[in-house]
Amino acid sequence: MFDSPEIDEFHKTVGLTPLYRGKSLIDPKEVIVIHQAEEGVAKHVFSDPETIKNIESGGHIYSTTKITSWVSE
Repeated sequence: MFDSPEIDEFHKTVGLTPLYRGKSLIDPKEVIVIHQAEEGVAKHVFSDPETIKNIESGGHIYSTTKITSWVSE
């Protein structure tokens, strides 16, 4: 689902640019996705009930999601 045209369009619409996606060597059900966006965009997008519903429909357990913010200096 992540690699679908619909998700590509969603990312463009909300201003998220996927940079990296990988899975844990220890637990292949654990994944990391790194997006680039303006400050606050990810927290806003991933707190939207409709977005959460769509994420969960793809099999993701939303309650395990951790959103953090990073900057380069």
